[in-house]
Amino acid sequence: MQQRFSKLVRRTGAVIVCAALAASSAAFAAAQEPELPFAGFAALSPEDQERALEGKSFDELYQAGAKLAENRKLLDAQALLKSLLGADRTESEYIQALTKYFEAVFPGGVSSSLDYESLFDGVQQALDDALAKWPNSWRVKTRVAELLNYFPELGHMKGDKFVYTYHRMEPEDLLSCSERLRVRKLQLYAEALPLVREEIARANDPGVKAANDDRSTQIDASAYYLSFAHRFQSFNTRDYRRQLALTDLSALPDYVLDVPANGSQDAAPSGIPVDEKGAPVFFAVPESFETAKNDGERRQALLNELLENFPDYKETVCLERAGEAELVFGASRLGVFDRFPNAGQGSSPKGFWAFSSLADSETIALLENGVKRFTLPPEYDYINLWRQAVEASGFSNYNTLGQIAREYEARSQFDKAADAWKLILEQKNVPEAQKELAEAALSQILDPRVAVDASSFVAGMKANIILRYRNAVGAEIVVKRLNLAEPMKMVRTEEFWQEYGELGSLNSLVGALLQRQFAPEKMDPNPERNAKLGELLDSLKGLELVGDEVARYSLKLEPSPKHYDKIVRADFPVDEPGAYLVEITANGGNKDVAVVWLRDVAVLGKRDVVVQDNKATFGVRYAAHDGRSGEPLAEQTLEFFIVNLSRTADSYAYTTNESTKQTDKNGSLFFPADEIHRDQSSEILTLAPKDGVDEASAGQCSFKDFQGIWRLDGDDSPYSTTNISLSGQGTYRPNEKAEFKFIVGSSPFNPPEESAWAGQEVEYRIYAQSGEVVLQRRVKLDQFGAYRCFFKFNSSVSPGFYTVLIAKEFQDSGSADYVQCCRWLGPYPFQIME
Repeated sequence: MQQRFSKLVRRTGAVIVCAALAASSAAFAAAQEPELPFAGFAALSPEDQERALEGKSFDELYQAGAKLAENRKLLDAQALLKSLLGADRTESEYIQALTKYFEAVFPGGVSSSLDYESLFDGVQQALDDALAKWPNSWRVKTRVAELLNYFPELGHMKGDKFVYTYHRMEPEDLLSCSERLRVRKLQLYAEALPLVREEIARANDPGVKAANDDRSTQIDASAYYLSFAHRFQSFNTRDYRRQLALTDLSALPDYVLDVPANGSQDAAPSGIPVDEKGAPVFFAVPESFETAKNDGERRQALLNELLENFPDYKETVCLERAGEAELVFGASRLGVFDRFPNAGQGSSPKGFWAFSSLADSETIALLENGVKRFTLPPEYDYINLWRQAVEASGFSNYNTLGQIAREYEARSQFDKAADAWKLILEQKNVPEAQKELAEAALSQILDPRVAVDASSFVAGMKANIILRYRNAVGAEIVVKRLNLAEPMKMVRTEEFWQEYGELGSLNSLVGALLQRQFAPEKMDPNPERNAKLGELLDSLKGLELVGDEVARYSLKLEPSPKHYDKIVRADFPVDEPGAYLVEITANGGNKDVAVVWLRDVAVLGKRDVVVQDNKATFGVRYAAHDGRSGEPLAEQTLEFFIVNLSRTADSYAYTTNESTKQTDKNGSLFFPADEIHRDQSSEILTLAPKDGVDEASAGQCSFKDFQGIWRLDGDDSPYSTTNISLSGQGTYRPNEKAEFKFIVGSSPFNPPEESAWAGQEVEYRIYAQSGEVVLQRRVKLDQFGAYRCFFKFNSSVSPGFYTVLIAKEFQDSGSADYVQCCRWLGPYPFQIME
């Protein structure tokens, strides 16, 4: 005991000594740091503060204040910077000090514990003093307007005084001052306008020009015009609508009750405002700012005045006008399927909806009275404004050239887009990043390309491969067998799931092997996240995944001369169960890779319940079907390898189980829930043993998470997506007839000439919130991939929200069955009212 006590004392003493040394070191380090100049300035008396300032230059005091603020000595910084506002300073020095003072008062936000009334009284007084001290300085006026951005837009009345606050108070007490602040900023900018004009006139005087060769007036005045014009900037149709009004700058609006953001106070119609003839409203350039009839004309007047005073700013003015015009009127601002409302009656939009036929000065946009196609006036002709900006820059504005190219791409005018990208590459000294961007975009438009479309699918032994191509006159298809015996053996062991379960299924393993072989640059570069995957892939380095060639054939293709995508169905001339690698190479172009998995036994499962002796047993029922005929396989032996996933406190746990069962005369068998989890975390690998066939043969394997087609996710993703457009009412009532129309298609701007979904069968279901299926139908799509359905909700249907799901096949849970479906389509929600 004495020894232990002695050791404890020695350890404790060591800790005390170390602590003392640390404290001594910290004190020594602090002593070595020079004290900040003017630290403690706020605590000095006015007399001592005045003495401390004597003999110090503005730059010295300003830098000291900035240093204090940087080191969070905020009270000292505020006091020192505010003292600079009381002395005789130049206009520039005063603005500098005032701005830095506000930054010291609001260092990254306002604490909720502050006295808002005193805080904003102080800063408001500083702004009032600035305006009184510099009544004829337009730079001070505009700086004060910008500093008003520090003020919150909320407050409440305290007696007859408005007190700013950041706190959400009781709704009846809270007032909004946002409109008042907006108008006050406009007032200050408007008061500055005649002063700006006077300075420009003086600067243009020949005698002044000769004496003063700098461009400070031009730089400051041009910035003023742009800032003032931004005060009327439209970023959406709501802002644009507000430009219809002429803001009264003679008086400040009163405070108003604050209305929550989700209130119904904004009853303005959606879309761009129209005139009495139903045409879109544009704001013309008036004679002057003072003669403008509304805020929209005020903005145009300011930009026009900037251009008249400083012709060198043509590029800037053109970009300002083009930016607003594209945001409000841009053709690409409509949703993809909004552009093809009649896609069910024709696969390629024509006439009104033909974006590819738009002239540069034309657009299609949503107005109050609907979607219209119309011509833009010069002030809103954003493509030509962009062109003028590029020309004014001497073709060095590569970003704007890129905007022009992307706009043409959005309009499916790919020849024009290619010309714009080429124009970038023709310039000298193009930055490497811009050059690479242009080359990649040009390659997408002009190079021969082919891709396996995501609409492709496999059902049993039938592969439906759809190719999407562009510019390619032909393609070669090579089919090779995949050697998956070793990976399949691995995933049917408990060791694999305990060690690598987090990586996922056999699909994930095969996909990773193919990704590393065909597109290693697409692999996740994070070594920690990929440590397990890398270890697993390294263990399979000797595996010859790709085996013998089993088929090779060519396709002749007829590309669109306009560089549009087209689709074609490709035969798959293999009729033996197994996994196959399909390599498709465009003549003189790219290569795409897919995996097709043919199975002569298809095993599908769904939740079920068996009732015996008045006792219900929940579980999963599996049905085996012939992969060619679809007929049930009676008395078929099936081997199941079951992986159940469960979540622990901080990780996942995997348990495996093997089972052999035989189907009944209907080709089905039942698993109780205690053998297979009912949720989607289970993975079931199923084998149908065959005499004389290796038990690890890919042709015997079926498992519920495999899609049938695995596709390398290359750079053609825009051409491999599948979407659904489903139209119908948002609400219905019991006994009311309902109509839904859905169109299955691909999402590129210009659809292919033939629908990849033409004539295919899909199933749609309507689900209640409880998960109950209230309607279920299997239908065949028409030649345009569309279907229109009618039905009537009966009187017993319950009010609430319902969802429409559409898929090639469904699992019992309602999600798409990935055994036979490339992806699920939907959902589409609607509501049944009482």
